[in-house]
Amino acid sequence: MLDHLEPNDSPIESLPILNAYLHTVAATLKPKVDRKAKAVVGIACLPSFEVEWMLALQCSRSGHYTSYAHTADQEIWPLEETKAITPIKNHAAVSNELGASLHKIFRLALLGTRHSDSPNMGLDGVTYHFSCDHMSGRTWSPPENSLPGKLCALSDCLYNDTVAGKINERRISRRVRWFHGNLPGFD
Repeated sequence: MLDHLEPNDSPIESLPILNAYLHTVAATLKPKVDRKAKAVVGIACLPSFEVEWMLALQCSRSGHYTSYAHTADQEIWPLEETKAITPIKNHAAVSNELGASLHKIFRLALLGTRHSDSPNMGLDGVTYHFSCDHMSGRTWSPPENSLPGKLCALSDCLYNDTVAGKINERRISRRVRWFHGNLPGFD
C-alpha cells in the first residue's frame, strides 16, 4: 500500500507544458500569506475536468491560524486556450489546537516523502501537491485508506469548510485522529 508522498517532479525532467501549467496554477491561485508567518501549509488540488484550487493554512506572527482557499472560476487546463482566470477567495479561522495538529501532520507526512519503485502518476484523476516548512511532495489519486489518501481527504475537508467560511472542528478532528498511530511521530 502507498504509505508516503512522492517528490515533486524536477523542472529539468518535466514536460514544458506541465511546468507551464503548474506555474499558471500557482501564479493564479496561490494565497498570499505573511512571509513572516510562523507556519504555512500549502495544498494544491489539480483534478481532471474540474476547477483547480489551492489552500494555505497560516499561523500568524501572533499565533492565530487561518485557512485561505482560492478556487479557479473555470478550469485552468488546457493551457492552449486563452483564459482570464479569476480566483474565488475564501477564508476561515482555525483554532490554535487544530491548526497546530494540522501543521504537524503535513510536516511529518512531508518528512516521509520519497521515490517509489514504480511512480504513481497518471493522466486522469486528481493530483495533490503539498508544501510545508520548505518541503514539498505530491500524490496522484491515492487509495482511500493509504496515508496519502487520508491526507487528501483531510485536505478536501479543510478546503470545503474554508469555502463555507466556517471550520467544522469536530469533523476535521475526527479525521486528525486517524493519524495517531498511522503517521510516525504523530502522537
